[in-house]
Amino acid sequence: MRKRCLVFSILAGTLLLLLALAVVLLALVLDPTSPVRKSKGTDFLSMLSIMRKLNQEMTSIANAPPGIERTLTLTESEFNALAGSLFGNFFAASLPIRNNGKALLPKEWRNTLLELRDGIFHLTWTRDTGRKTPFGSCLNLFCRFTVRVENGILKWDILSFRIGDLPLPAALVRSYANRHFQRKFRGSPAETILAEGIVLLEADRTGNLVLRYRPRETVDAADRVCFGSANNRIRQFLNRYKK
Repeated sequence: MRKRCLVFSILAGTLLLLLALAVVLLALVLDPTSPVRKSKGTDFLSMLSIMRKLNQEMTSIANAPPGIERTLTLTESEFNALAGSLFGNFFAASLPIRNNGKALLPKEWRNTLLELRDGIFHLTWTRDTGRKTPFGSCLNLFCRFTVRVENGILKWDILSFRIGDLPLPAALVRSYANRHFQRKFRGSPAETILAEGIVLLEADRTGNLVLRYRPRETVDAADRVCFGSANNRIRQFLNRYKK
């Protein structure tokens, strides 16, 4: 009888401990609100500035000769304005393209926020689980990372990662992300375009994002991997845009 009581006490204590751990885990990972939906509105002055820069680039690269390099520098506010028009934009992510019903941007992007702060990229992804709990229903992921492209080779590093208020070891996340990256990026169109057209992409010490690229090689690579070398759709568009 005494042994049964002891076994029952151990089992009951273990169950209570697991229940307490589950409650603590839920409290750490769930949030009542989404930081993506609470993000600031578009910085229109920065958006106008980057539109002028992009317009200048597009009119300059249409007939650039091979081997010529150009440099595009975006301030932190300009990059964040551009990223804000792509990520976390519920309106743009809902717009259809033509009549095929496909959205203008991937739907996952409307749940994503990307910002550049002091040379470090901050990525936030959120999902509403739809389950009401005392701690909220939003699952928010936060990642800080760096990116650098040099001579077409992409290098990146995860500095920190957390789910809600629960931090995960950066080394563990880095290992998983690298495996996923190898499967998705190697041999992809993006890898080809980077390898042939991008000389340097980095966030400098002032927080600016600097892109040095070869326009002719970038456009040719993008045309080839996206549309086939005989179509030259991107170059044709640039030539019409220049006129």
